[in-house]
Amino acid sequence: MRPVSRYLIWLALPALSACAQPDMEDHPKYETYEAATEWPGKQSARTPPAGTVARDRETLPPRPA
Repeated sequence: MRPVSRYLIWLALPALSACAQPDMEDHPKYETYEAATEWPGKQSARTPPAGTVARDRETLPPRPA
């Protein structure tokens, strides 16, 4: 094996090991309007901060074709 190939393998191993991330469905989450003990006001659904801009399909510019 050539020395360059060995270095590439050693560089690729850490990069590939970082690809395995847990699924979002396995993380703890709140159901809509569920009481939250960690937040002030005990609400999981909170009002967005002032100046927040909605990023929905209707507000985004169309994608170029």
